[in-house]
Amino acid sequence: MRKILSLITIIIILTLGLLLFTNCKPQISEDTTKEEASSSIKPEATVAEDKKIAEEETVKEDKGQDSENTINPVNKDEDKIPYANDFTLLDLDKNEVSLSDYKGKIVLINFWATWCPPCRLEIPGFIEVNNLYKDKNVQFIGVSVDTDIKALKDFVKDYGINYPTLIDGTIDNISPVWGIRAIPTTFILNENGEVIFRNVGMMTKDQLIKVLEGLL
Repeated sequence: MRKILSLITIIIILTLGLLLFTNCKPQISEDTTKEEASSSIKPEATVAEDKKIAEEETVKEDKGQDSENTINPVNKDEDKIPYANDFTLLDLDKNEVSLSDYKGKIVLINFWATWCPPCRLEIPGFIEVNNLYKDKNVQFIGVSVDTDIKALKDFVKDYGINYPTLIDGTIDNISPVWGIRAIPTTFILNENGEVIFRNVGMMTKDQLIKVLEGLL
């Protein structure tokens, strides 16, 4: 009989121990719901983070109030942006001209030649459009693939081309780099030298104006 009682006692002790170890949860008072408890109890790390966020929001609000009366400083790093697609060629007077000389402007580059009929036809329109936009931060450049420099100079003089004419192959050989397979080919570059427009074939005055107006 004693053995039976001892066995029952051991079973009771083990049962109580098992209950204690498997239900170790934080106690919530009867007048507090589980939802309220979970939202009101936060670890110290979370409280610290909330405090830091609150301080940052306060600083932002203060800066926002001051910004209305503060002039933003000029971003000096803008001048450090490299100019894309740069090259250097000679003009008709044998002066070195680099594309990056026109950084900060919208640049139109026209690949052409005096012996190319469509090129000859579109040149008067380019001259007129250049007159319209040269004071609007737009720079026209002609890149000739001619080998007869005398004929090129005569053509430029006779037609009154009023923008720089550069000769491909004088310093850099850019036609292969720019993928020129036919002329005329016209590119338009943004202020940092990135190509934003390309057209293979003749362009009329009206087409040029439409494209430029869409970019300015």
